[in-house]
Amino acid sequence: MVGEEGWRGGMREGRRGGRQAGAAAGGSLDPMTRIISGFAGSLVLKVPRSGTRPTSDRVREAIFSALDARDVLPGAHVVDLYAGSGALGLEAASRGASAVTLVERASGAASICKANAALVRRVAPRGAEPEITVAAQAAQTFLDHTPGGFDVVFLDPPYDLGPSELGKALASLVRSLRPGAIVMVERSSRSPEPVWPSGIALDRRKDYGETTLWWASAVHSDEEAGADASGDRERDAAAQASAEAHAPAGEDQPAEPFQSR
Repeated sequence: MVGEEGWRGGMREGRRGGRQAGAAAGGSLDPMTRIISGFAGSLVLKVPRSGTRPTSDRVREAIFSALDARDVLPGAHVVDLYAGSGALGLEAASRGASAVTLVERASGAASICKANAALVRRVAPRGAEPEITVAAQAAQTFLDHTPGGFDVVFLDPPYDLGPSELGKALASLVRSLRPGAIVMVERSSRSPEPVWPSGIALDRRKDYGETTLWWASAVHSDEEAGADASGDRERDAAAQASAEAHAPAGEDQPAEPFQSR
């Protein structure tokens, strides 16, 4: 635990250092890009001047409210692929993740990630600093060589990343996930649903204006089969209810569930 004065002093120092580090790394201070909660709450982060699309405060709030509700962040190993400024991974660090890896190919953005990571560690409680690593390489290269052991993975790729490239990244990710690991993919609401490989099952989709969050989990093959069967039953039940609701009065209801084409 840090005393209140020590905590406040660390935050002031972190903000002063952030301005210097951001300028040195070629970044800019965006007043809307801050750590939302945790020990680094309200800390201003730097963002690259161009080439990245920071996740909005509204969407980040939604992401971390969902993770907090499941109590998965304390002690977790988190990976932020296509990290940009590192805001998602560093938010996780502030909320209790013990190890965070920020993966960013662009050299300028990777430098910003390092500066932001240093800020977060600077204001962390003494003796409880999270391990934060910046991997300055392409996400696919990282996934092809990482030993894995991830509990939470954020994938917020550029919107122009093709579906096949994203699908390849997800397929490579499977072997690196711990049982029950959470995978969150952020995409444009106009983008198609990601292609989920065997070993990762979709939990839900949530739209926020132009942004869509796809939540998925690591599953074993038997769990995946059960989830598919459950989904089929739910779709059949919904189709049956829809058919009954729209059937003309007085006509017999179909004996089998209506199958949409």
